[in-house]
Amino acid sequence: MTLPSLKIAFLEIGHGDSIVIILPDNNTNKRAVVIDTPNHRKTIEFLEMNNVKTLELVLISHFDMDHSKGVSVLIKHFMKDDREVKKISYKGDRISRSKEDHKNYRNLLSQLISFDRIHNGFTIHPIIHDSEKPIKFNDIDDICLNILYPRQSDFEDACLRGNCNDTSTVIMVSYRGKEILLPGDLDSKGWSNLIEKEKKYKKDTTCDVLKLPHHGDYYFENGIEELGTKQILILFVPKWR
Repeated sequence: MTLPSLKIAFLEIGHGDSIVIILPDNNTNKRAVVIDTPNHRKTIEFLEMNNVKTLELVLISHFDMDHSKGVSVLIKHFMKDDREVKKISYKGDRISRSKEDHKNYRNLLSQLISFDRIHNGFTIHPIIHDSEKPIKFNDIDDICLNILYPRQSDFEDACLRGNCNDTSTVIMVSYRGKEILLPGDLDSKGWSNLIEKEKKYKKDTTCDVLKLPHHGDYYFENGIEELGTKQILILFVPKWR
């Protein structure tokens, strides 16, 4: 039986990000992976429009509110009636915040910990110790989500610098020979760390589709310490070379 095409949607939610990956199967009730959601209403509306009943994974790339604010409501919505959430992936980032953001962050983290306690084995921790951490789906051989970043040293470095963006989980989606790179809000130093680590492990991180962070252009000003947008495109997207 021929599988349908993989569907990836970058939702129109204003400032921030919400990405939905609808898995390729022939069932009427669809399954999906959700990466970030600041606006739960728009994410839920899109999932219901596509008849998604199961969230195989909800992943929070990092805890800035414009990526994570709507996650707990999304999870609660899919943990009732005929819906299901199977896994969630997140990491506490230890970054100083405004008073309001700190309150929201603590509430969300408490809810995620409660979910994990109720549902044993609910959480995938996205810190990696080698070149990648693959996430596969038992009944769909053709698709794999590889977590490429951060390693523990990258995560700690970003926390010490107070840069939540550089704690972002970076994912490569692989399907039928095509690669889609989803870097969260990875900042310029984070890109440099990623490419240096992948050189060390001799891992090909080039992709067919690169979803750039929404913070705008990166400027190449600090020698080899940071990468600019042009350098990122040349290094990661062969069509730009």
